[in-house]
Amino acid sequence: MSSIDFSIIPEDDSGFLDIPVGAPRSLSDLFASSVAETSPNSDLSGHDILATSDETAEQTDFVEKKEYFKKIKHGNQAQNAGEIRVQLAQKYCEKLNEYSEETHVVFSPSRLQNPISGGTCSAMAFDFADKYLDKRPTMTPDEIFDEIAPRFENSSLLFRTRQAVFNTLRKDDRYPPADFMRDKVGSMLRAYGRSITDSSEMFYMKDTLTLNSSSKEIKQAMKKIEQFLNEHSEGVFVIRCVVLEDNDKGELFGHSTTLIREKDKSYFYDPNEGIYELPKETEALVDILKPMMQKWCVPFGRIYRIQ
Repeated sequence: MSSIDFSIIPEDDSGFLDIPVGAPRSLSDLFASSVAETSPNSDLSGHDILATSDETAEQTDFVEKKEYFKKIKHGNQAQNAGEIRVQLAQKYCEKLNEYSEETHVVFSPSRLQNPISGGTCSAMAFDFADKYLDKRPTMTPDEIFDEIAPRFENSSLLFRTRQAVFNTLRKDDRYPPADFMRDKVGSMLRAYGRSITDSSEMFYMKDTLTLNSSSKEIKQAMKKIEQFLNEHSEGVFVIRCVVLEDNDKGELFGHSTTLIREKDKSYFYDPNEGIYELPKETEALVDILKPMMQKWCVPFGRIYRIQ
């Protein structure tokens, strides 16, 4: 892949479009220098989704009834609505569009919304995965979470600006995609210099209103998830759950989360919730996905392994 010309992005603007896939990771944090890291606490369709503080507490109460789930760091999407850095977002759209032939996706600056509302889960979940991958070679999971958790205690100007860019994506009709669902997630990860190495079949949890784990839909979903995870005992994954729609985004709205699988345990990051430690068994992941998919009425899900 060709490199991005960083010279168009002033140092005081910084940018998360700084890492071509395969480029040295020393470039990785230029974006964060001026927006959020000085104050770490500070969707694909129209929008991603978010929880209010009351809704977050309600979901947490449900999840924590499972004895094998352990919340290790709290987080939410507070500050997700507000102003963005418009000129910087426009530059990001322009740079990402240099890869449209490769990604089959176009980002439309005319669709940028300022202020933004509706959630920043994709920006937060993808950033979480990127930061974990950066630090994993030299740090343990607990050390990584201790270091990066303040960044994800809530949303920020950094995440709002990134999400505003992601919200502008649409199919690029010049390059019909073979797998648009995968391509659009890949196009956003491209902004971090990340790529998708494998993806699960799409799973469907129609019966999310009853949370009936014995239903045919849940069983079929568990089978697809288990088949995929059996092929990837370790790794970093993003999970995108959506309401499908016949439009230029392929969905009405959705929610993004991150899954990390280490040798002996897994970790699940939900921007509305924080970081959970859970067993590696498929049932544990399904049990944490079911209430989330029910709450947000996003019945279609897919898992993407990234590098």
